[in-house]
Amino acid sequence: MAQSVCDIAGPARPPREAAERELRKALVKARLDRVAGEMAIAERQVAKAGTAAIDGVAEEYQSLVAKKRDLEKRLRSMERVG
Repeated sequence: MAQSVCDIAGPARPPREAAERELRKALVKARLDRVAGEMAIAERQVAKAGTAAIDGVAEEYQSLVAKKRDLEKRLRSMERVG
């Protein structure tokens, strides 16, 4: 009986390599969410002030855009491989 349940359900956990790859992908996705949140904050600051020339918001936003682009590129490469 127990053997047949294991046959139906499959292995208890994914292979180690696949689990590590999925963890790395989840971390990149979490970083993307965090960067998107920071970008939204910067956009609200610009909208409130009416200009991006306040307290270095423009530079911060450009940095966030670059981070987002790099993370998206990394995620695409991870998804292509695995």
